[in-house]
Amino acid sequence: MVHSWDLARATGGDEQLDPAEVHKVFEALRPLGDKLRSPGAFGPAVDPPKGADEQTELLAFLGRAV
Repeated sequence: MVHSWDLARATGGDEQLDPAEVHKVFEALRPLGDKLRSPGAFGPAVDPPKGADEQTELLAFLGRAV
């Protein structure tokens, strides 16, 4: 799902992800924390903007600058 966002961002497409899917993925990944941060996986988390929606929080958690 996050790679769909990556492709949309790269090609100028629709970056909006399904909110229910975002929630499910974030709930599954959040407990993994730093275990996700290995070479070739996800970079360091970045701080989401204040008041960010859950999609933006997920993307920031996975190291995407939004």
